Amino acid sequence: MSAGVSANGTEVMADVHPCYVIDGSDYVLARSPSAGCSLLYAFLALASLVVVCGNLLVTIAVVYFKQLHTPTNSLILSLAVADLLVGVVVFPFSMAFSLSLCVRHEGLLCKVRGSLDVSLSTCSILHLCCISVDRYHAVCRPLTYRSTINRRVAAAMTLGSWGVSSLIGVGVTVAGLNECEGKCLVALLMDNTVGPLLSFYLPVVAMLCIYAKIFLVATKQARRVHNAKPGATASRAERKATRTLAVVLGAFLLCWTPFFLCITFLPLAGASAPVSVVEALNWFTLSNSMLNPFIYAFFYSWFRSALKIIVSGQILRGDFANSKLLPGKMAGGGDPANRSHVDDTHPCYQINVVSFTVKKTPSTMCALLYIFLSSVSAVTVCGNLLVITSIVYFKQLHTPTNSLILSLAVADLLVGLLVFPLNMEYSAQLCFYHADLLCKVRESLDVTLSTASILNLCCVSIDRYYAVCRPLTYRAKVNVHVAATMIVATWCTAVLVAVGFLVAGLNFDQCREGCLFGVVLANVLGPVFSFYLPVLVMVGIYLKIFLVARRQARSLRSADARKAEGKATRTLAIVMGGFLLCWLPFFLCFSSQLLDGVAVPHQAFETLNWLALFNSMLNPFIYAFFYSWFRSAFKMILTGKIVKSDFTNSRLF
Repeated sequence: MSAGVSANGTEVMADVHPCYVIDGSDYVLARSPSAGCSLLYAFLALASLVVVCGNLLVTIAVVYFKQLHTPTNSLILSLAVADLLVGVVVFPFSMAFSLSLCVRHEGLLCKVRGSLDVSLSTCSILHLCCISVDRYHAVCRPLTYRSTINRRVAAAMTLGSWGVSSLIGVGVTVAGLNECEGKCLVALLMDNTVGPLLSFYLPVVAMLCIYAKIFLVATKQARRVHNAKPGATASRAERKATRTLAVVLGAFLLCWTPFFLCITFLPLAGASAPVSVVEALNWFTLSNSMLNPFIYAFFYSWFRSALKIIVSGQILRGDFANSKLLPGKMAGGGDPANRSHVDDTHPCYQINVVSFTVKKTPSTMCALLYIFLSSVSAVTVCGNLLVITSIVYFKQLHTPTNSLILSLAVADLLVGLLVFPLNMEYSAQLCFYHADLLCKVRESLDVTLSTASILNLCCVSIDRYYAVCRPLTYRAKVNVHVAATMIVATWCTAVLVAVGFLVAGLNFDQCREGCLFGVVLANVLGPVFSFYLPVLVMVGIYLKIFLVARRQARSLRSADARKAEGKATRTLAIVMGGFLLCWLPFFLCFSSQLLDGVAVPHQAFETLNWLALFNSMLNPFIYAFFYSWFRSAFKMILTGKIVKSDFTNSRLF
């Protein structure tokens, strides 16, 4: 965190955390928490609860059911214990003693929090590496797998992971306790070199090499099967392995890479990342402990079977420890030959891939999934409806900037009202096998409204560029007519992209092969105009805004200027972080189809598509809830004041 010296010689610090304020020389919790602070802590508490519940279910399932007492599952069990401790210990400690607070007041509890964070996070990463080693021997050396990876080897890997992570956590803490004048070589090497190298870079290189080898071996095996039996399709196991590998590496790198790149290379370049950015990236890495039980357990049918028995309370009413959970070994499981034609990866229905018939199979997971998606849809609608009501009702908010935010809120509102329900009823997996008119309508609305949302975000970034970097000409450059032109162009481009995508899909249904126009339009031009060009514009613009704001703050050298710089840094980090987190995985997955021989499973598409749609829920929080004028309007709307009297001319800022 950048700190400076005020006119009277006292140290000042930017107010970079929504729950802390500067009280004289102290950095303390605010007496009256803001709406942003309450929302942040509610979200983190919910994330902690999901981490604990998910990993607790994995732990109970592996410990209780004897069929799951295998070397592979012992590694997954140890991983679940590490992630469970992250949710039970690290999340609450990091909420009570945040990085922003510990930079200012580094006490014993801050040391404990840092040590636990490093130890358990490193332990989780090393377990992921050990599981990749196990998968390598299972896929690439199946004949010697049982003799190579036995219980003793699994126990040794487990003890090694916990031992190494404990040493790294203690080493980082001891290096931080050593107080010295000038440069502390040991602390510098431990924090920026040895620690990240052992905690992340070596494990990630090992995982990349191992999973690349697994993918090549699986692909080679599939080609041998295809050559031996012309016309045969890739096995279900191969498709599942490809999907799992993509999800495993994608989630792991997405969560961990930004944080370690930030703490490793910025100090080497002589720069220091703002504490708010480091803290946000640290929370982002901890979210990997929430994803691990879904990736390594929820994708497997044995865990779904165990989950049903645990959640329904059957393990309390009888002895189910010897239950058969693995596919093909369950009592009454049916003929495996018939089951090979059934795609049952979706929790709400089964699809016969030969006859393309759909059989609904509602389950506890299905009900939980639909409840969760319905809740997200309701939050999306309510949040964007509040933004629309505020801007339309209060005359002070009738500005070109807010007209762009209004257009963005309308697009996101329609996503919540139309795209969410249609995607729940006609999922991507269902439409892959059983495409009809409503699937085409769903796809067209999805592309139109999602593209409109992204392009509106791009227009907002252009508006912010002129407001910050060219304030003298801002009112002349960005007026009502220019804003209206950007809005019309945004919606027209979104509609054209969607229509082109739909026409290309219809043509492809007719010609199947050799549809060059459809391939180029759907896989190249569509993503370029919908995502890649807007994201390049946004990254360039926000980088320019950050540099200009930082230069202006340094020239002013005042506490208010530094506070504004901290707020601008936090806002830009959240804007780009939220946007890229939601949209980048989907479009990278979509574009990877252009690579020869790469087939992305439709289940992965559906998951990433839902993640992208969640951006419509985040936008009202990022672009509206962070501003004081919206909070004032929000209070008036919720208290019903606008119904009782005329407040259209109220002063909100």
